[in-house]
Formats: sequence, C-alpha cells, structure tokens
Amino acid sequence: MSLFWKNWLVVWAVFVTLFGLVLAGGGWAATDAPTRVILNLLGGSTFPGDDRTFRISVGLMGAVTFGWGLTALAVVRYVIEDPEQRRALLGPVTMALLAWFVLDSSLSILNGFALNAVSNVLIISGWVAGVTLSKPRGS
Repeated sequence: MSLFWKNWLVVWAVFVTLFGLVLAGGGWAATDAPTRVILNLLGGSTFPGDDRTFRISVGLMGAVTFGWGLTALAVVRYVIEDPEQRRALLGPVTMALLAWFVLDSSLSILNGFALNAVSNVLIISGWVAGVTLSKPRGS
C-alpha cells in the first residue's frame, strides 16, 4: 500500500476519534460548546443544555464514536499491511460502517437533520476511498 493511502486512512480514523471526543463533550455543561456548534450547524436547532436525557444521549454517542475511531485506527495501523488480515478484517469493518451509514443517515433524514446525512456521505466516502484505492495490486 502506498504511504499516501495509509496516511489517508490514519487521518480519517484520527478525525473520527476526535469528533467522538467533541460529541462526548456534549455530555457535560463545562465542555459542551463545540458540540453545541456542531449540532446547531447540522440541525439548525438549539442545544437543550438542561435536558439530562439529551446530554447523556450525545455524550454516549460521542463515547461510541470515539471507540469506533480508535478501532478503525488499530485496523489501519496494524492490519492493513498484512494481505491475509486485510481480507479478513477490512471487508467486515467496511460492512459495519456501511450499516452505520444507512441507519444513521436514515434516522437523520427522518428527524430533520438531513445535513448530518450529507456529512455521513463524506465520512463513509473517505473510508471507502481509502480502503478501495489502497488495495495492493493484483488483489
């Protein structure tokens, strides 16, 4: 795999991990400012900072996204160079990300957050492009 595509996927995974931290910050009033900005941009609504159910939902979503990003980073850094492990893991990881994409984007659109679905297209495209274009020749 070329260094460019390996770096592409590492940057993608780091971005997802950091985004998870930003979302997790929405779970606590002292750290929710970046989360407020993102949610207001994506949905045009206000962040109900006094709603504990909303806070725990956003905070947990951030924690899951953080773990998801770290998992992708581990796959990229330690598995992608080994052709056998690459075949064994990248397909299932990609399918899992596609399942997330369909569910998250559908729920976003149904609840009036279509711009979140657009951002999901960019996220999934970054992963699929990196995985597809980083395939060793002859694979």
